[in-house]
Amino acid sequence: MIKRSIEIKTVLDQGNKKTGKSVNVFVINSPSRRLAIIVPKRIGNAVKRNRMKRLIREIYRTHPQWFQNKAIVFFVKKFNDSYESLKTEIAHLVASQCEN
Repeated sequence: MIKRSIEIKTVLDQGNKKTGKSVNVFVINSPSRRLAIIVPKRIGNAVKRNRMKRLIREIYRTHPQWFQNKAIVFFVKKFNDSYESLKTEIAHLVASQCEN
């Protein structure tokens, strides 16, 4: 996990950005897998924000091969309660990131 705000800011500033329907992904190369999830208050109440974080963490946990040697920041733009659609979106964003 990326916990320090300076590290998150570095990924946001220097990372490659990919835009999806409900999530933006910022990626830079890193010696190890690292993750941060940003969910602004405009997404909804605490239950909805925590649900998005849990879904993204589960995708991150179950598909480690997508995130090898990357520091990633997920910025949630819109609430999406469907695990499958969120997984498909993240897979597409990460795959397009690898092509660049």
